[in-house]
Amino acid sequence: MTHVIDTIKKSSNHFKFMETMLDFIFKITGRYEHIRQWFYKNKIQWEWLVDWVKEFRQPPNPMSSSNNMRLFKKRGNANYLQM
Repeated sequence: MTHVIDTIKKSSNHFKFMETMLDFIFKITGRYEHIRQWFYKNKIQWEWLVDWVKEFRQPPNPMSSSNNMRLFKKRGNANYLQM
């Protein structure tokens, strides 16, 4: 789980990704006792998620460039859309 949490943290400036990952975390902790126990024992590793939720309660304004938060991840395979 440590690697999963680290990977999530690396992409924490993408709102929709984080929204999906938080939903995933709630689902797996509800279904699997051993994962729930990991979260109980390793609070320091995932505690930043609580701070993230407090800071980003709503999706970012796509027109604003005041912070590094993006609604979606950039896709490198969409070059054909650029003219």
